[in-house]
Amino acid sequence: MIVGFFQKLVSPKATGYSILVLLLLSLCPLAHGSQSLVLGWNPDTDPGTVGYVLYYGNASGSYPNRIDVGTNTTATVSSLKEGQTNYFVITGYNIAGVEGPRSSEIVYNIPGVLLNSPKANPASPMNLKFAVAPGHYYEVQASTDLKAWATVLQTTPAAANGWVNYQDTQTNALGRRFYRLILH
Repeated sequence: MIVGFFQKLVSPKATGYSILVLLLLSLCPLAHGSQSLVLGWNPDTDPGTVGYVLYYGNASGSYPNRIDVGTNTTATVSSLKEGQTNYFVITGYNIAGVEGPRSSEIVYNIPGVLLNSPKANPASPMNLKFAVAPGHYYEVQASTDLKAWATVLQTTPAAANGWVNYQDTQTNALGRRFYRLILH
């Protein structure tokens, strides 16, 4: 399922070429702790480019992970942690293995985890946040007994990858409250 498009410009020569990155996200019906992301790009028009390398990491500008995908114009990155932000760049290389400049960085937040912030004081609402992927919608459900669940927030389909913040103002009135995130 296509969840987002990004176009980035990379210039290994003066003429340059563009890399179109297509993100596909494998969302499981239940959160299992890791997900896979498929990235794809347009081939370089420079006839000297014989392969591509995808770099990624969890900090902007720092890419400790490297995948040489050869002549493929797609790559699957697995074991990405839900709720984590990931940064990706792509390079092309020539027959001698010399890499050209990196593409612009692509940032992607992996959906699937509901985070809460400490309350400022006992009267404050519960602050929750979660990452969303384009084309998907989400429900935050709450329960006081872990048996009966009620939807307290339902998003519209996300237009872009990012974070949604939600404040549950009913937390104090209901006492103990449990939350879960449903991905659609």
